[in-house]
Amino acid sequence: MTTLVEAPAEVAVTGLRPQRKQLGMIEMKRLTLELDPLYRLDKEGVRLSRHAWLGYLYELFNFSDGQRTLAQIARALSHEIGPIDINILARMSKDLERMGFMRFA
Repeated sequence: MTTLVEAPAEVAVTGLRPQRKQLGMIEMKRLTLELDPLYRLDKEGVRLSRHAWLGYLYELFNFSDGQRTLAQIARALSHEIGPIDINILARMSKDLERMGFMRFA
């Protein structure tokens, strides 16, 4: 069974520099099948539609160039899509790392 990866402590989260391992599209079908049960209802009980969490995850991947910090990415996504907690982005980053799509610079 797939489980959420715990995000690191908030102090360390803001300085994380996620870096995608590939250019272009990631396997959205695999992400949906594996992560949908985890992100449809986050730990605080806030419901995210599939469209919402996939949009954030996809843009998180696009912004993850190893140069931007997670805090910078969170600010950009808040302007592009809407406000999102940096800890949710940290969990998404860790899940992408676990699945082999991302690493941390």
